[in-house]
Amino acid sequence: MGTVAFRLRVTVRSGRVPLVVSTAVTAVVIGVILSIALGAQRTSSAPERYTAKYVGGFDVSVMQNAERPMTASVARLSAVKAVSSDTFVFGGLTRGGSPGGEDSVDATVVAGDLGGASSHIVSGHAPDPHRPGDFVATRLFLSSGGAKVGDDFTLMTLSAEQAATSGFGTEHPDGPVVRATLVGVIESPGELDEASSIAIFSPALIDDRAIGIASTSMAVELSAGADVSQLGAQLATLAPSSNWTVEKAQFISPTIRAAVRGQAEGLWAVAGVAALAGLVVLGQLITRQVRLASEEEAKLSALGMTRGQIIAETMGRAVVPIVLGVVLGAALAVIPSARFPTGFVRQLEPAVGARIEWTVLVPAVAGLVAALLGWSLVSLLRARRLPAARPSVIVDAVASRVPSASMSTGVRFAFRRGGRDSAGARSATAGLAFACVGLVGALTFGASLNRLIDNPRRYGTNFDLGFGLGEDQLDPALTARLQADPEITGLTYYGLSAAKVQHTTLWVVGYQPARGNLAPTLIAGRIPRTGDEIALGRLMAATLHTKVGGRVDVDLAGARHRFLVTGLVMVPDLAGNGGLGQDGLVTLPTLQGMDRSVKVTNALAAVRPGAPPGTLERVWRRALQWESSDPLPSWLRSRPTAIVNIIRIRSTPALLAGVLGALGALTIASAVWSSVGRRRRDLAILRSMGAGRGFILRATSWQAVALVVIPVILGLPVGAAIGGRVFRLFADAMGVINGAAIPTTELGGAVVAALLVAKLTASIAARRVEHRTPADLLRPE
Repeated sequence: MGTVAFRLRVTVRSGRVPLVVSTAVTAVVIGVILSIALGAQRTSSAPERYTAKYVGGFDVSVMQNAERPMTASVARLSAVKAVSSDTFVFGGLTRGGSPGGEDSVDATVVAGDLGGASSHIVSGHAPDPHRPGDFVATRLFLSSGGAKVGDDFTLMTLSAEQAATSGFGTEHPDGPVVRATLVGVIESPGELDEASSIAIFSPALIDDRAIGIASTSMAVELSAGADVSQLGAQLATLAPSSNWTVEKAQFISPTIRAAVRGQAEGLWAVAGVAALAGLVVLGQLITRQVRLASEEEAKLSALGMTRGQIIAETMGRAVVPIVLGVVLGAALAVIPSARFPTGFVRQLEPAVGARIEWTVLVPAVAGLVAALLGWSLVSLLRARRLPAARPSVIVDAVASRVPSASMSTGVRFAFRRGGRDSAGARSATAGLAFACVGLVGALTFGASLNRLIDNPRRYGTNFDLGFGLGEDQLDPALTARLQADPEITGLTYYGLSAAKVQHTTLWVVGYQPARGNLAPTLIAGRIPRTGDEIALGRLMAATLHTKVGGRVDVDLAGARHRFLVTGLVMVPDLAGNGGLGQDGLVTLPTLQGMDRSVKVTNALAAVRPGAPPGTLERVWRRALQWESSDPLPSWLRSRPTAIVNIIRIRSTPALLAGVLGALGALTIASAVWSSVGRRRRDLAILRSMGAGRGFILRATSWQAVALVVIPVILGLPVGAAIGGRVFRLFADAMGVINGAAIPTTELGGAVVAALLVAKLTASIAARRVEHRTPADLLRPE
């Protein structure tokens, strides 16, 4: 061991610069990988940490549907440990500090606690519990009305009598008038589902019993041993059970939780792929750095060092950059942790700033150290078993047919079979091919995802306007105006009814074209045309274990009907049916023949292609005879929830591509630098034979290009195939069109960038060799 320790001290001192470089590179790469992993963990835990900080331990949501709020009585029930409430007030706000303000403000008025509304202050302060006019509001309230903290408003309320008789239908409110002041701005998870203009007043507002109220929402923490049924029974002792709605508390909706989970899983995937690529890059870099030349191994063996001592000494030199680099990388990873969570999840982060996720950091550091040490040991043992160098028939055949001597020399330098050079060439090619496959796959998936998001027809929205949201029957006068509108080129009517297939609920949607061919988007097969045919959403077909050409028995309106499955379609969202990939589609006459209660509830319209700006607004107002100059309602342009969720994670493939691109560039630089360095003796011989500076530069440049071209040729088709396949599986799971897109521009740019990095590295390495004498280059290191 003394010999090994002596050798370690000598080699570490003599190779301080390469050691510092490899340690720094390791620290940066590991820091990036760990920062993404820490960000993924922080993102996934955000909903629970937000709930713990701002909501507390509330278990149940209770809605009191009438009368004055009974919060104090609920708090005294034995099943209740704690309660927080918010009361909806019949009132409206106007700008200005006195009654008769000229501008009304669109906002829902609430009085109560911020905790029960799962809200928290982001600027200003909470309402004073003793000042009825203090209120806080959401960001939409501020942006829509141009308000700011400190502004004065007037709250006009309905009296209790008006609220009980006519509610908001009252034209002249005669309830108390309250001078109000905006004292703070709030955020809540509910805004992620749908931004709302909400004003939350001090609880003191509803101490005035003359103010009319609509309902009260309570967040309840149950006592130990109590359950929802026990709470419901006790609430019935306070007021009739019809006055109460009791359900499990969900302060952060399942939709938002699914989106958060999707972003976290995307980051975990990026961290995992980056870790694999990073291990490949760092493993090659470190083993090239510490591996002994064959001449030096022979000398050490002649001096009496055993094979085990040589391996131990080499691994000892590898331990230094691996352990130091990983530890420094872990420290670096904490710095960008304050940037996570990103995107919409940031609104759920209760403690902005640096955060150490020890449950991830400690095992990740240990795993990375072990993986890099294992990679180095296997690579060193494998290198010792490689056969002696021998000519390569393929390399010689290619090199002899290229048009110039410098290109021929570069190809031979890049690929030489056998010996240590063979190991370097093969490992470099494998590492670059792996990085290329990952990069191309990420770019392909990202381009396909962006095309899906940006092209509504690919998720079934092939219409411009929808009418009849939630109505029992479409107004015949409205349908007449739609059919008469010259700018509508496609018009289809819909009705729907709930049915059963075995134990699965199936919404059967009937369609009837009135103009043009605006049928639901078809994925496979054909649209139903006769009374015994049905098309299914892709996910519904999978649930029912059927496909195009199969048959399903549908129970609807007390009778069973057998249908032939003619196709897979994307049934539009008509407010109430299943969603993307769900439902069944038949002709409207077929559906009405099975269920006579079915009416035309919806109409979807498409305007003529190339219509000028403002056409949609004109068609909408003519159809509804709407004189208002207000813009179209926001819900008309809304996307399905599944699409909204993938919009929230659309940057993940780009992040993965960026990380893999950076690792690929590092791999190229390392491989080219090492490849040129391994040929220092060959370059010395060329210079001794009279080769000039230009020839050397051209030869090393072609050597770098040859190292990059082979992995690119292998990686482009494989990466595109893998990225396309992953996207098709992803799209199939959503029930949308699954065609993949090939990002030719991005791929072309990546290839050009790879070649530029290779040529630049080769040029620097060649100039470094150029400044050394042939005798110095021929001297063993």
